[in-house]
Amino acid sequence: MGLQRHAIIAPILIFALTAGCGSGELGGGMHDSDAAAGGGDLVAPGDVAGTQQSDGGAPAPLDGTLSAADAGGGEDAAPATDGAPPAPDSSPAGADSGADSTPPSASNLAFEEQNGRVVVEAEHFFENDANGKPRQWYVWKPGAAGVKPDPDPEHTAGASGGSYIEGLPDTRVTASDTLTSGVNFFGNGGQGPIVRYRVWFNQTGRYYVRARAYSTGAEDNGIHVGIDGTWPASGERIQWCSGKNQWTWSGAQRTAANHCGEADKIYLDVTSKGLHVIAFSMREDGFELDRFVLTIDKAFNPSGAGPAESATRKP
Repeated sequence: MGLQRHAIIAPILIFALTAGCGSGELGGGMHDSDAAAGGGDLVAPGDVAGTQQSDGGAPAPLDGTLSAADAGGGEDAAPATDGAPPAPDSSPAGADSGADSTPPSASNLAFEEQNGRVVVEAEHFFENDANGKPRQWYVWKPGAAGVKPDPDPEHTAGASGGSYIEGLPDTRVTASDTLTSGVNFFGNGGQGPIVRYRVWFNQTGRYYVRARAYSTGAEDNGIHVGIDGTWPASGERIQWCSGKNQWTWSGAQRTAANHCGEADKIYLDVTSKGLHVIAFSMREDGFELDRFVLTIDKAFNPSGAGPAESATRKP
């Protein structure tokens, strides 16, 4: 696949997993509660993929000194105790991992919306931004190693294209684990680590968001989505309650009235044609995202791995 990376704020790391879970709370202070378990070791950063993937280049290790600044949003937040991500192994990734820290030559491609729909693999972002937080989005592919702590096994076998992204390290697996706002939980969009995608829209309108994720409990089942640097209320708290321990689609929003989410309340309004940046912001560590769909058709709900990924174009 082939969208190419344009700007890398914090490198991606590719690894073969034994893990995944996170924390949860409604932006105003309502908490999830549930569980999961697993482990791994970081190997090397990877690169953005797309419809025309290009590999090759020396891996660059992730800086393990990211700040643990508090982002707010958690009423029960305790002082940070789990610090920054562990320092990675700086050795090159194996041939089967496809690890690559060098942006491909075509770094400005955008996924193109056609007929009111655009489909993107989560690992095909152009920018991976730790946002000054002690968490990071990591790309998982078979054959590489993981990052600790991360308590559940890898889920590449069921992921589209055998790859997905996860917010790590994962320290809040159950409701009994400490929730630390700004460290393992980010109540609002734009507070946590962010991955960004270029999308070219040929038509304006309201685009409903459908995202495919793997959740093992109630502490790894939420994420935020935004557009062009904004984080509208309609993009906050995409929620998964059903379909645990399998790749599952959702477009539901967690609300005070329904913690499991109200259907079709996650959407983005596209008010102009042309290039836009779609971004996903971490809500809970341990969250695993495979791909997403933006569609004008409110009745459209993907099944299985969903439609083929959209073609790319030059902006």
